[in-house]
Amino acid sequence: MDGEDAFLTIDGQALSLQQAVGLLASAGRLGDLVGEMVRQFVLERELAERPELDPSPAMVRIAIEAFRAERDLADD
Repeated sequence: MDGEDAFLTIDGQALSLQQAVGLLASAGRLGDLVGEMVRQFVLERELAERPELDPSPAMVRIAIEAFRAERDLADD
């Protein structure tokens, strides 16, 4: 496999997607990764379908300021 077809290259050695998945499975982390991908997929799909869930930076700033004020939190 050449570097262009590699999913990942480690120390100059090309790994295929199949090899990378096998390494994750061997390390017991494949389930964690799949779970994270599913969560991220669902989140991004919901955000795309419901633009009201994607607040502007100004709205986030206002919400943070309100949260801090309600709890008497100050920058120290």
